[in-house]
Amino acid sequence: RRKERDNSLGFIEAWSFMTIMYLCASLLSAIACYVYFQYLDNGFILATFKEQIDIYTSMDIGEEMKKAFTETYDLLATMNPSDYCMQYLTSNIFITTILAPITSIFVHKKR
Repeated sequence: RRKERDNSLGFIEAWSFMTIMYLCASLLSAIACYVYFQYLDNGFILATFKEQIDIYTSMDIGEEMKKAFTETYDLLATMNPSDYCMQYLTSNIFITTILAPITSIFVHKKR
């Protein structure tokens, strides 16, 4: 940027750079998420979530909350590692659409 563009970077260039950077980071983290859930987790997070549900349901939290916890647990129990990975990637792409323009405002430099 300093040599070729006289130390300037427009908003559009900064936005495209930030978008590509966040998307690459999203892909790398989604791959790491897949590797973790496929090979390393072995049901640890699901078991921990079930323990937390048991603790909360032993308290007086109401039937609606108990139902919500058990429905969430049932949904998570049916997901496989690729489902986790795709959900993680989709949420990161959504966050990218929000963060890229905001960070581009601070990164761009006018001539």
